[in-house]
Amino acid sequence: MTLRLDPGSVSEKQGSTFSVNVRVNHGQDIASVPIEISYDPKVLQFVSVANGDFLSRDGQTAVLVHRDDPVSGKLQVTAQRQPGSPGVSGDGTVFSLVFVGKAKGDGTIAITVPGARNSRNQALEVLGSQSTVKIE
Repeated sequence: MTLRLDPGSVSEKQGSTFSVNVRVNHGQDIASVPIEISYDPKVLQFVSVANGDFLSRDGQTAVLVHRDDPVSGKLQVTAQRQPGSPGVSGDGTVFSLVFVGKAKGDGTIAITVPGARNSRNQALEVLGSQSTVKIE
C-alpha cells in the first residue's frame, strides 16, 4: 500500500494558495491513517487540512485531527473512522492539505512517517512519498 502526495510537483507564485492531496493506493481494510508530514517552513506555510472521500465513501463519518509546528515544518495528521466500523479498501483521497507559498524558493512536502491501521487497529505496512515545490 502506498500513500502518495498528488500532485508530485507544484509550481506556484509567491502568496498563492494551493492544495496537495494525500492519496491511498491499493488500501485494504483501512480504518485510520496517522501520518507525519514535513514541509519547508521557509518557503511554505500550512493553512488547513480537509477530509477526502476515501474513509467516508460508505457514508461513515471520518474524524480528522492535526497538529502543525510552523517553526520546524512538521505536521501530524490523523483521519480515523468510528471505532467498530469496517475498514475501507481501494484507492482514493484520504485528505487534502492547503499551503501558501510564503517565500520564493524550492522546497519539498514529504510524508516522513507514513501509517495506516486496519479495522482491528493493527498497523499496516505503508510506503510514503514526497512532492517537490517551486515558489516563484
